[in-house]
Amino acid sequence: MIQEAVAPGRRGRRAEETSGERGLLSPLERRRVSIRIGYWALFGALALLTLVTIFPLYWMASGGLKTALEVVQPRQSLIPSHPQWGAYTPPTIVQKRR
Repeated sequence: MIQEAVAPGRRGRRAEETSGERGLLSPLERRRVSIRIGYWALFGALALLTLVTIFPLYWMASGGLKTALEVVQPRQSLIPSHPQWGAYTPPTIVQKRR
């Protein structure tokens, strides 16, 4: 278990202020409202970028599980109603002829 190192006369200080952690922003700067808003805006932008990147991969995989009729329907669904697992069969091993 890690114990907090608190200097005499500094009771009540948070561990982040006394632990000697180094970063781009000081603990005092991290408490500012504008910094917190910027942090959460960056976090939201990265989360959105992650979804924008991963969604096409999911769309391709789910499209491979759909029937031909489901693929050409004007109203697409995210989840195939009857998955066709035959599209994802393991590759066959080709043997050499003797």
